[in-house]
Amino acid sequence: MKSPSPLTDPQLAALFRGPELDSVNFDEQTRQQDDQLKIVYVWGEDCPNCIVAKTQMKEMLEELLALPVAFHSANAYEHRDLATRFGLFGIPVFFFFKNGRKIGRITSWPGRVELLETIRKHA
Repeated sequence: MKSPSPLTDPQLAALFRGPELDSVNFDEQTRQQDDQLKIVYVWGEDCPNCIVAKTQMKEMLEELLALPVAFHSANAYEHRDLATRFGLFGIPVFFFFKNGRKIGRITSWPGRVELLETIRKHA
């Protein structure tokens, strides 16, 4: 089963604002010097855990939209250079950036509670 981009999913498009991150715009989007937490969701089209993650993110959409964070996405299969740059061995991965620095990472889908707790901790 193929998993569409969060940017083209009608429900998740409200959460994941474009553009899709790639090697050209990644640093610009994640290194903005402001106090807002930026979360980069790295996913893939044929990734079963990514389908689970997106399904559960849809179910908790109101909670996620209420958080003071900016969500971005990057397709690990289309942008393999990003996967190499960050040493990915599996997806999905959630990277946390704040004030221009990477401050955390969650590898694999952690579940709703852990994702929310981690976001709140860093926001």
